[in-house]
Amino acid sequence: GEHFAAKTDYAASYGDPGRVGIGYTRGPSSIEDGLNGRFEFELTDHNGLVYQTSTVRHSDLIDGASNTLFVSEKYLNPDNYEDGFDGADNESMYTGANNDNARDTFRTPIQDRPGLTDTLRFGSAHPVGVHFALCDGSVKTANYSIDQAVWQRIGNREDGLSFNMPE
Repeated sequence: GEHFAAKTDYAASYGDPGRVGIGYTRGPSSIEDGLNGRFEFELTDHNGLVYQTSTVRHSDLIDGASNTLFVSEKYLNPDNYEDGFDGADNESMYTGANNDNARDTFRTPIQDRPGLTDTLRFGSAHPVGVHFALCDGSVKTANYSIDQAVWQRIGNREDGLSFNMPE
């Protein structure tokens, strides 16, 4: 029969990797493979909240919970809203550190555009900007024209910098 899996229009923050593309790697093939200490996880040093084997605690939010991105809407190609063929919306929300569930803040968010696939950015269908939640639970909107350095700062939990949202 058909299989259905939960999906989400939101993604958690890897933070700012300092380069385009953080790379997505395979995870372990089983729980045993992941827990036996022999599997070599590759994405283990990001400055955001989530990554393979992350154990980020509230005390690790050097910038404070009100200055650190938790989740935001993710960019999707509108041509694939319903069919699951977008490479960033083709797996369930339970796949772990994966571009279906997490994005980086190296590049600013963009509005969903037919014909354009981008599996690394945050984004949305909204005409003005993207909604995001900080670790303190507050929700804000970032205009698509947000300064790249500000967006990177929002994603980085440990740069020691706060941010001011442009009016």
